[in-house]
Amino acid sequence: MKIPILVSPVLLVGALALTHPAHAKTISIGGHNPTQVKSGCKGTYFAPSENGVYGCLNKDGSGIVCGGTGDNYANTCDTMGKSPSSEQLRTKLPAREDIKDHVDNPTK
Repeated sequence: MKIPILVSPVLLVGALALTHPAHAKTISIGGHNPTQVKSGCKGTYFAPSENGVYGCLNKDGSGIVCGGTGDNYANTCDTMGKSPSSEQLRTKLPAREDIKDHVDNPTK
């Protein structure tokens, strides 16, 4: 009787942890140039910065951040799903490091 009571919380936490990696991901920049991102944006579009970073923050908290400098960022975009109902809606475009930190540490 005690084993199911102890195992249930562990399984629940494990199941929730598995859903967070799907919340954000890195994708190719192909098909996501500034014009395409702007046309698909359902919220606030951020024009390319001096470092070539641009993106969109949709009204539901989902979005995309593309470009940048260096091999890690120049040819990729990071996407994020809509804000879970348990979190406050995003009000600013997160830095790519923030997205990666959230995937690595979903409780942050």
